[in-house]
Amino acid sequence: MFLATLFGAIAMTGILISSIFGWRYSVDKSEYRLVGYKISNWVGLVFGVLYSIFAGLYLYEVYQYSPTVAWSIFGKPPAYLPTSLYPVYEPTMILTGVFYMDIALGLILLVLIVLSFKFINRSISALKLVLVLLLMVSAEVMNGLAHLPYAIVPPLSAVPVLVKAYGLQFTLQVANTLKVSTLLTPDLNALLQLVSVQPGLLYGSFVVFALFNALLLYVIYAALSWRWTPQALRVEGR
Repeated sequence: MFLATLFGAIAMTGILISSIFGWRYSVDKSEYRLVGYKISNWVGLVFGVLYSIFAGLYLYEVYQYSPTVAWSIFGKPPAYLPTSLYPVYEPTMILTGVFYMDIALGLILLVLIVLSFKFINRSISALKLVLVLLLMVSAEVMNGLAHLPYAIVPPLSAVPVLVKAYGLQFTLQVANTLKVSTLLTPDLNALLQLVSVQPGLLYGSFVVFALFNALLLYVIYAALSWRWTPQALRVEGR
């Protein structure tokens, strides 16, 4: 999941930048924007392929070890899950439609990236910009909603079925493992206590986060808006 998220972030950033460069190049056909367009396009393509590979591996791991998430994404329970445990692991939402939409968006983006190596126009650039933002939001929302409920508590209706199929001891073990209180781990409790004692840490992190994003946006804007010209190079003494 970490590698898929990392490569996906780089790929989507590359596609966003190439979309902006492509839009600007259609107005001002400078060598600077053309080079930036091609480099960011290759970044989007290469890391997009890596993202697809590791996202597939992540989904495989999810299927093997997270029945609730797999059920939510693929629309049906994993084959290894006993039917008697269906009431325990049944997800809150079925997100199969979102999953297939994300696949379709990824394939369309792949086609657009390949086409954009040959054609540079506003239509392709604008479509890439909109679709990559839609894919980014949709994939993150799907991954988050698929975990619902985050605390899987066996409903009372599942207790007789579990007792009959696996015995009382197993039923008690499942209930104890999945109860809400297990979410409050010692590490989380320690973090909450630290924040309650030092609230400035929380507010400070918000400020740093805001400054970092503002600086990042400014750097991206400056990089995309600056244009090297022979006059500018002479002024710089190069």
